[in-house]
Amino acid sequence: MPSDTTARPSRAVKGNAKAKTAAQIAQAESKEAESDTPIKRKRGRPKKKLTPDELAGSGSDDGVVIPKVPVKVKTEAEVEAVEIDWSGDAALTWTLVTAIEGDDAIRRGLFPPPGPSKRTGGLPKKHFHWQLANTCFAEHPAYEQAFKRAVKPKQQDVWTGKIKNRLGIIKDKVKAAMDLMGQTGAGLESVGDIQEGTELMTKWDEIKLDSPWFWEMRSLIGERPNLRPVGIADDLFLHHQSASARKR
Repeated sequence: MPSDTTARPSRAVKGNAKAKTAAQIAQAESKEAESDTPIKRKRGRPKKKLTPDELAGSGSDDGVVIPKVPVKVKTEAEVEAVEIDWSGDAALTWTLVTAIEGDDAIRRGLFPPPGPSKRTGGLPKKHFHWQLANTCFAEHPAYEQAFKRAVKPKQQDVWTGKIKNRLGIIKDKVKAAMDLMGQTGAGLESVGDIQEGTELMTKWDEIKLDSPWFWEMRSLIGERPNLRPVGIADDLFLHHQSASARKR
């Protein structure tokens, strides 16, 4: 009698299949239990939690976020930079020049006459530059607020530096004008000493456009031989001594 291939399997085959299935289930449950076991970590310092700003760092090629290195942010007063419009504010330079003329201590501190006399009290020039900065900027509508925020020494140095730099430019302009006027202008004290229609008046017309305070500053520089152009130094110095003697 031919065998029936569609017949039900024997009991022995069924038993083996059940045993194999039970073994597979047990193995899967074992792996699942192992995955639920917490991983023991080494004891040590806990990792620092990154701030949102640090997490917003630049990404690398592999997609890992690289935290930014925290940078100390300077305050507004520490980084504040103010540009002084000296050329557009002629009155400001006049304020500076007249402040030097009107204060004997500042005048002698910044433009000491030749000889053994020293600056008043032996104070550094920075001291007088700060006084002039107060005069020029403390009540100036364009610079008052920024100047008041300069409370630390380094912040104040920025403003004293503005005065120092401006005086340096003024002295350069005066020396250039003295050189332009030459020997003829060395003996003059003011524009009133220049005759109309002369070549010297033409030169003065050119000078006053850029340096209207020339005569006032030349009077201060006249006491400092090292600031006078070569060639007119002796004439100007002798004239200044004569004028000083007449005032006494």
